[in-house]
Amino acid sequence: MIELRKIRHVMEVARHSGFARAAEALHLTQSALTKSVQSVEQHLGLTLLERGPRGVRLTADGEWFVERAARVLAEVEQIEVGGQAARDLRQGNLRIGAAPAALDTLLRGPLVSFVRQYPGVRLAITANTVEQIGVLLMRGELDFAVGALESLSGEQGIEVKQLYTAPVSMFVRRGHPLDTGSTPSLKEMFRYPMVGPTPPEPHHQLFRRLAIELGSPFRQPHIIVSSFAVTQKLIEQTDCFSFVFEERTDSTVFASRFRSWPSPANVPPLAIDVAWRSGWQPPRAAIEIIGMMQEAKASKGATNKEVPPGKPAERSTRRLRRRPKK
Repeated sequence: MIELRKIRHVMEVARHSGFARAAEALHLTQSALTKSVQSVEQHLGLTLLERGPRGVRLTADGEWFVERAARVLAEVEQIEVGGQAARDLRQGNLRIGAAPAALDTLLRGPLVSFVRQYPGVRLAITANTVEQIGVLLMRGELDFAVGALESLSGEQGIEVKQLYTAPVSMFVRRGHPLDTGSTPSLKEMFRYPMVGPTPPEPHHQLFRRLAIELGSPFRQPHIIVSSFAVTQKLIEQTDCFSFVFEERTDSTVFASRFRSWPSPANVPPLAIDVAWRSGWQPPRAAIEIIGMMQEAKASKGATNKEVPPGKPAERSTRRLRRRPKK
């Protein structure tokens, strides 16, 4: 393999029609430049330059070499320019997963902020089940994922670290039988079907156990829907209930459509994690988006805020807390 610097050496000698001026332009000794050019010729088994009465000129093989070398150097220059643009977030690609799928709502605000600030970066968002997100991470088809990903912490080759915990609230439609002045108990709530995604652990087993203990006629969740928009539509037009991040209940629009209550003490906050392949080095784009997620949640009172690996010094430098392997 010919070193790029040696390709440039041949190009400079050809451009200056001599070794002396080329060596001066390259800040090399003439002997060092001569050895460099000779090593290229020996590697190729070709004579690229020949001395004449009017200086050094290219041979036929030399002209062939320079023509192709110019293309190579132009491509290298484009790579270097593109690399700088990616570092500056003027361009680049980032593939993000969200799981369960309904938790893609976590990304909406931060993504809007990111796109406004860095419109040149191409984003691909995949919302899926936790299990499917784990497969995509291992295949290298996602750079990182966010959501309730604790169950992936035992998977070899995947790192899972907590970003924060977010309280959840129960909600029903306005005019629901439970839309009264008092806060309903879980027993009262579980008399109705629950709609929403298959909850992550520990909530899935918790809801199933509570439904049995409280004599619910429904296996919870009873209606499994990944889309939160569809969940809201079902809640609004039926007697079903669901859970929502507590911060969403502060919205005037949400409050006009739904009645909500803080979850009982035995329903813990939802742990929101970030996951990636072991050994992955986060690019600046990933660091920025995860940082925007944390800052958005911090402003709304989320707890246990952590930071992803490689986070810029201007933000907190604490490491994400790794979950123990199960």
